[in-house]
Amino acid sequence: MTEADVSEVEKAQRKHSDELHQKYTHAKEAVLDLAVEARRAAADYARDLKHNTAGWVHEKGGKLADSASDVNDTVVDYVQRNPYMALGIAAAAGLVIGLALRRRS
Repeated sequence: MTEADVSEVEKAQRKHSDELHQKYTHAKEAVLDLAVEARRAAADYARDLKHNTAGWVHEKGGKLADSASDVNDTVVDYVQRNPYMALGIAAAAGLVIGLALRRRS
């Protein structure tokens, strides 16, 4: 191999090395861009999930409050129409709870 041939091989190696470095740089930039986009997408998803969850909790809380209010109205109406029956039910419930607690002790 002559000195000119060696020089040509070295030039070819440098050219391939430069091309590989450019491809590496381009790939690295693409990966960083993807990472930024993934971070943005994850933040958007988390924000949407938080918003949807808050709406769901608010809706269910409202329904629960309405249900509790309905139960309260029903109990109050029953007690007003049947005061002695309500007193008997309360006494029986107190007796049962008292007996259950005494057995546990």
